[in-house]
Formats: sequence, C-alpha cells, structure tokens
Amino acid sequence: MQQDLAQRIEAGCAVVTPNRRLAAHLTREYDARQAAAGKSAWPTADILPFTAFVERAYRDALYAGDAAGLPVLLAPAQEQALWESTVRESDAGDVLLAIPETAAVAREAWRLAHAWRLTG
Repeated sequence: MQQDLAQRIEAGCAVVTPNRRLAAHLTREYDARQAAAGKSAWPTADILPFTAFVERAYRDALYAGDAAGLPVLLAPAQEQALWESTVRESDAGDVLLAIPETAAVAREAWRLAHAWRLTG
C-alpha cells in the first residue's frame, strides 16, 4: 500500500473502490501495515466498494432531514426486473434465450463502466 494512501486512511478519509475484491485487498494491506508498525489496535479503515458508497450516501441524504426530493433507491430485485424489461424490449430481446442472465451481465457491465468512469 502506498504511504500516501495509508496516511489519508489514518486521517479519516474514505477510499472508494470499483469492486468488493479491491476493497477487501486494500483493507488487508492496511491492517498488515498497522500490525507491522507494532500496533495492537487501530480504527477500521473506511474502504468500501462503489455500490456500498452509493448506499451510504443515499442513507445519509435520506436521514439528513431534506429527503423530500430524493428518488427512491431500488432494491436489487427491482433493479433486476428493470434490466430484464430493458433487455426483453431491446432489438435482440426476441432471440435471447436467457433474459435474466443477460440482464444480470448487462447490469454488471453498466456498473463497472460507471465505476471506472468509462462512459462519455
């Protein structure tokens, strides 16, 4: 782990990663760094995947008091249903055999493209 990143985490900064795997990896590296420094206890690093960050930001906004104009956050099943509907209504929807699986892959591709800022 880079020293700059470790110092920012120690200062209380949150680190947002594109996926859970990288968040877990950075957390393990941070913990190993703290243990190697001889510490027996330290605050938990605030390292979380993008989806968890969005959920946290939504909850914070929801309970901040001015949530009247806040859109409703979809449950995973609701999001999957919308993706399935979109895939089914697409030009290829008539020939696809596995709509739910295709929708899940499309949803994950969309999430990754936005997490990595690949969209225009």
